[in-house]
Amino acid sequence: ASDLELDDVNDPFDVFVRFFDASGDPMGPPRLVVGHEPGNQGGPRIASDARSRFVVIWVSEQTEELYYFHSIFGRRFDEHGAPLGEPFRIDAGTGDPIFSADVAMNRDGGFVVAWSRSGPPGADADIYYRLYSQDGAPATPELRANEQTIGPQIDPAMGMDAAGNFVLVWDDV
Repeated sequence: ASDLELDDVNDPFDVFVRFFDASGDPMGPPRLVVGHEPGNQGGPRIASDARSRFVVIWVSEQTEELYYFHSIFGRRFDEHGAPLGEPFRIDAGTGDPIFSADVAMNRDGGFVVAWSRSGPPGADADIYYRLYSQDGAPATPELRANEQTIGPQIDPAMGMDAAGNFVLVWDDV
């Protein structure tokens, strides 16, 4: 299996993927995952299954406001890096600020995405998640993970086992 490197530092804030062999040598040039979209694309995360298929997620700023990302998108790829369809939206599209996201995948390609999103102005951030089947179809609606709603809940991270059970952690600040 190859290791993957993501680079979201390039202007104009596009998202790239690059394959490496087990020795750390590049296996070709970086490939554009998403780019040339309105606004900035950044904060990419990646997860892969037992067959080296993978999903890349990123946050997307699609408004005139600076420094806030308002959507989460994902794109699935086969074991050779060929896209399996177009980018798709993960969050419910509230337009509220999204600060960070993470993704985990099981051995068969089912995956879960979690993110931190604040509500209306002045509201604290909560942690949300959504499950997807191995074909990329949503398996659940957007769900809130945290029970506490006092103080921001941020920076989700997760892991998923081969069967699809997952653990989700975050900061309560």
